Amino acid sequence: MFWKEVKRARKGECGRKEMLKGIDGQLPVDEIKVRKRWAEYFKNLLNEEDDRDADIMVVENEWRMPVLGDENDRDITKVEVRLALRATKAGQAPGIDERHSECLSNGGLIDHGHHGNKAIKALTETLEMDEAVEIAKKMTNPSDTLIVVTADHSHTMTINGYPSRHTDILGLGDYSDEDYMPFTTILYGNGPGYRPSVNGHRPDPSEDDLHDVNYRQAGAVPINSAAHAGEDVGLWATGPFSHLFTGVYEQNYIPHALAYAACVGNGLTFCGNNNSGFNRRTRSRGTRRWNL
Repeated sequence: MFWKEVKRARKGECGRKEMLKGIDGQLPVDEIKVRKRWAEYFKNLLNEEDDRDADIMVVENEWRMPVLGDENDRDITKVEVRLALRATKAGQAPGIDERHSECLSNGGLIDHGHHGNKAIKALTETLEMDEAVEIAKKMTNPSDTLIVVTADHSHTMTINGYPSRHTDILGLGDYSDEDYMPFTTILYGNGPGYRPSVNGHRPDPSEDDLHDVNYRQAGAVPINSAAHAGEDVGLWATGPFSHLFTGVYEQNYIPHALAYAACVGNGLTFCGNNNSGFNRRTRSRGTRRWNL
C-alpha cells in the first residue's frame, strides 16, 4: 500500500481528500475544527476494540516538534529512546528497492537554538544527538554499518575569556578590563541576543538567570536570527568506508561518498565498479555481506 502511494505521488497523482462530518452532521470548514473532528473520530475508533485510553492531542503547529522550554516539554528518558529504537526491528530484510534501511537522524533543533542565541537549548540538543549516536553504535555492528556524524555549517557561538577550570559553561567567563563588567563564557557574533547599552553601560549579565532555558546569550550585532559562520566543521565516521571521510574536503563531496559506500544512485559506486567483490544475492536476516 505504501509503495503504491509513493508511485502515485511520483506520477503527480493526488489521493482523495477525505471529509468527515461533525457530530451535528455538518462539515467543519475551519482548519482547527477539522483537526479536532478527526482527533475525535480516531479516538473513538481506537477505543472501540479494547479498553485502552488513547489520548490524542491536536497539534496546531505541526511543522515543528516541542523543544526544550516549551509549555508541554518533558524530558525524554533513555529507556524510552532505547525502546523506540528496538521497535525499528533491527536486521530487517531489504525493501522494494533491494536496499537495507538507512537512518538519517537530524539534529535541526541544535540549529534553532543557535539562531536564537539560546546556547542552553543548542547544547542540550547536542547532548541528545550524542546519546542517539551512542545508542546507534551499540545497536549496530561496525563491520557492516557505516555511521557518519557531521553538520552542514557552523554558528557564531564562541567561548570567551579565561574561565577557571570547572567553570560552568553557561555561567560568567571573565571580566572586561575596559568597563570592569562581567561577560558570559558563551557569546555570539550576532543575533537577537544583542542588548543595547543603558546610560552608556552594557547590561550586567550577573543580574540575569543564566540557566533559564530561554536565556539569550549576548550577540555583538542585532539581527532577528543569528547567522551561520564560515569555519570548517567536523565529520566523524566509523564502519565500512569510513576511510573515505578523512582529511579536508568540500561539503558536496560527502553525499557522493555516502552514495558510493551505500551503492545507491546513478553515479560511481562501490558495487558498480567492484562487482566481483560484492554479492547482491548473498543476504542473511537483512544484513549485507561483503566478500572482500
